Amino acid sequence: MNDFQYAAPSSLGEATKLLAEFGSRARVLAGGTDILVQLREGRRSAEMVVDVKRVPELMSLSLNGVGLHLGASVPCYRLYDDEAVKSAYSALTDAARIIGGWQIQSR
Repeated sequence: MNDFQYAAPSSLGEATKLLAEFGSRARVLAGGTDILVQLREGRRSAEMVVDVKRVPELMSLSLNGVGLHLGASVPCYRLYDDEAVKSAYSALTDAARIIGGWQIQSR
């Protein structure tokens, strides 16, 4: 694995600024398991890894008459723990349950 810079912005503005600055040389870390494995195995490269798990807008989950809004960093357990989401999107919550183990789902 090649060396890379790491940033964990706490706002959407900070995250987008970093992504714009590094362009295609940046990778987004939301859950982490796939991109970290790819970096480690040399299948992907990055100069900057931007961890977006601390950006509040990307942790939002809301269900209304229009549909489901699911932020990029919402952990799987929030899907299947939400009764309204479970009722309206049962296939999605079933799929969320089988992604990795509990340690991965709660990241």
